[in-house]
Amino acid sequence: MKKVFLKMKNKYNILSAISILALMVFTAGCDFCNYGPGDYVMEESDIYYTSSPVNSLVPSIFRIGLDGKGMHEIVRNAQIYSCPSKTKKIVYISNYSPKAKFIYLANIDGTKPEVLAKEDFANSMLYPQISYNGKHIVVNDVNYGLWLIRNDKSTLKLSDKLCRNTLPSFSPDGTKLAYYEGDELYNPLNIVILNMEVEPPVEIARKVHSTGLMKYTGLATITWSPDGQKICYAISKNSITDYLLIGDYDSPSAQKYEVTSIGLFQPAINSDLTKVVFSARDGNLWLTDFANTKRRFIRLTSSGRVSKSLYPEWSKDEKHILYVKQFKKDADIMNASLEIIDLDTNIRDIKDNKLRVLSSNVYKGYWNFR
Repeated sequence: MKKVFLKMKNKYNILSAISILALMVFTAGCDFCNYGPGDYVMEESDIYYTSSPVNSLVPSIFRIGLDGKGMHEIVRNAQIYSCPSKTKKIVYISNYSPKAKFIYLANIDGTKPEVLAKEDFANSMLYPQISYNGKHIVVNDVNYGLWLIRNDKSTLKLSDKLCRNTLPSFSPDGTKLAYYEGDELYNPLNIVILNMEVEPPVEIARKVHSTGLMKYTGLATITWSPDGQKICYAISKNSITDYLLIGDYDSPSAQKYEVTSIGLFQPAINSDLTKVVFSARDGNLWLTDFANTKRRFIRLTSSGRVSKSLYPEWSKDEKHILYVKQFKKDADIMNASLEIIDLDTNIRDIKDNKLRVLSSNVYKGYWNFR
């Protein structure tokens, strides 16, 4: 059995390496298939991401199809940190020099860019995100701050207690925002929910925890159920055990599932609340299936010791999982490969899914119209 597992593991690693090499050669040769804005069809299954080309240190925002075709450069010298809104807008950061940073709002194809924040504000900002309904834009700062950028380009500080190394998360309808509150991940954390539909936004719920999260690669995330009623996140019990928590956003309580040994980070829940895909301490993605009493946990990837699989996201039809495979410890550096798992309907083992590499030198990817 051990020999079979090692053979299977080597097969996945070899195929992954070949796919990445082929894609690097492809992107270097076709100049990113940059045909100009507006001359291609954008689908719900399209993926948006930031990548630094192999022949350049300047990052660009790209769009690619679910099938790995139609790679298209949207904006050069820019970085994106959330999916496009249903109003067909994207928000991104652009660096014109090491000391000058701007936050932009643009059409989904990169046209008609509009400056939301200039360098006096933007230089200390990280990870701007636009809500799915297109009404709200929030951004982290480097000093525990969480900010709202209003339509008139004025700014409002929502919190000065945003936990470092975490990302806030909009509800699917864009009316609520969830974030980790605390000093550091390993200290006690709260989950705070804001109502974004009032001015100024107000806290409507708080989940208090006596523990925090162990140190992982990447940023801690909170995900919402597709109907916007529940949130899913992780808290650590100790150095070997984490808790998966799923609960109504407006309730202080949550259903708690203990995950020992493999650990749990960056969970994402499916629509009927029966499956959660997550990044584990061993660097792999795992799937927990609450309906499967015989096999509760299924490993989805074979990352090995030199990489970690991070930021899993379900596709709208829940037949695919988008994620990045990080090859260095610092997840803020664009050195990951963008990959997709095509899930078998009745997945029982890692061999029941198909893994595809879409691009190299990536920070993170986002489904269109999620």
